[in-house]
Amino acid sequence: KGMSMEQYSLNSIAITGATSSIGVFVIDECIRRGISVAAIYRFSSKNAHRVPDHPLVHKYDCDMEHLSELDPQGMHADAFLHLAWGSTKSTERNNLQPQVDNIQYALDAVELAAKFGCHTFMGAGSQAEYGQKEEDLTEDTLPCPSTAYGIAKLCAGQMTRLSCHNKGMRHIWPRILSTYGPCSPYQTVLYYTIRELLAGREPALSGGDQVWDFIYLRDAACALLALLEKGHDGEVYLIASGQKHLLKEYLQKTRDYIDPALSLALGAVPYGPTTVMHLGAHIDKIQKDTGWKPVTTFEDGIRKTIEWVKEQEDE
Repeated sequence: KGMSMEQYSLNSIAITGATSSIGVFVIDECIRRGISVAAIYRFSSKNAHRVPDHPLVHKYDCDMEHLSELDPQGMHADAFLHLAWGSTKSTERNNLQPQVDNIQYALDAVELAAKFGCHTFMGAGSQAEYGQKEEDLTEDTLPCPSTAYGIAKLCAGQMTRLSCHNKGMRHIWPRILSTYGPCSPYQTVLYYTIRELLAGREPALSGGDQVWDFIYLRDAACALLALLEKGHDGEVYLIASGQKHLLKEYLQKTRDYIDPALSLALGAVPYGPTTVMHLGAHIDKIQKDTGWKPVTTFEDGIRKTIEWVKEQEDE
């Protein structure tokens, strides 16, 4: 493999989970770069308005249960990005059947990628595949997932790789660490903290002694596109900022941008048995293989996020 940056054509992509926080940024980046997008999502989704009306965006009304029946209607895509995943809230991550279903939907997505004529399939793996580790993650860290969600993500990554290779399709599996930014799910700790502080309330938080790595959504979206162009077949890649800090430092910075006089109830929520206490990551591999690197500082990213949450709360 060495240092050769083999490049694959990326004039068009198909994407599931088009209304997700990261999907929105991927589509926006594609429009910026002149890449056409087959956006696959439920038109009835409460976030359907996030998918822009644009000549480069072709919309398909389809949920995960029906991916296997979708007809690309003659559209070709160079690469398929499968971001859709059900039951992702922390309260649902140990519901077994929905997570098993997610594995089947990922395999259905590979079949659909073949219908689109894709040369590459990429899913969206997770830090949850590693479980609880004491050291910084690398691609060689042994996965030991402790939730049904993490187990299903690990399984989906391995099963879709087999399916892709049977079809002669390139397969890449990124594992994405904690993203933040506009369109973040409201149950994330940063979104919750921002919303409470803007309302003048004291957010109830854990002690914040977890070591954490946050990556801005646009940076993560650019990483996915870089992997579609230059990632190596059959490989796993970590997508993170490569910067780690204590969670409470991120939360205090967030508070300071809103109002330094406000207080955080750090320690109000006890750590649970599955709380991940160490989440740093090395990003040397993706940088070496693609040349990608994150460009958004936490300071810039959190300012944009606060502005977005304000807009949501004003609506």
